[in-house]
Amino acid sequence: MATLREGQIRILRVNNNSESNESIMKWLDEVGGGENGIVIYPSLQTFRQIYTKYVKDKLAKEVENEKEDDNSKGNGQSKPRIILIATLYETTDSVKHSLSAVGVKDIQSFIDNGSLAIVDISLASSLSCYWIIEQWVALLYFIPVNKIGVAVLSNNGCS
Repeated sequence: MATLREGQIRILRVNNNSESNESIMKWLDEVGGGENGIVIYPSLQTFRQIYTKYVKDKLAKEVENEKEDDNSKGNGQSKPRIILIATLYETTDSVKHSLSAVGVKDIQSFIDNGSLAIVDISLASSLSCYWIIEQWVALLYFIPVNKIGVAVLSNNGCS
């Protein structure tokens, strides 16, 4: 695993499938507000392992924080990020299936409340995939969700 940092962009190159998911998750957590983090991974299987672990951990933490906030009437906890999975090589149904297979429950409720979005980039292949993601993220500002920031997990084939 190698890490580069240029300005506000952090890059993690995963050299093989033997990299620890925990070390990748730790690196993703270190990417701060206002920074962009790019993970370069060797295979679709690695991408799937990354997004399922990330989503499972973050959504479980969000549910836990909501329960604590209900009990304490809001204690100033930081708001969670919206998680956007933008994929070219998987369908939205296969992403949902992968998430379900690792124990993510109530996927549709997370989608409905704005915590999770899954976008199939292939449905808009004639448009720039970066433009699609930018437009989707811009729309989030018009949706009244109690979130701060966006985590985009993408295998969109952009170059």
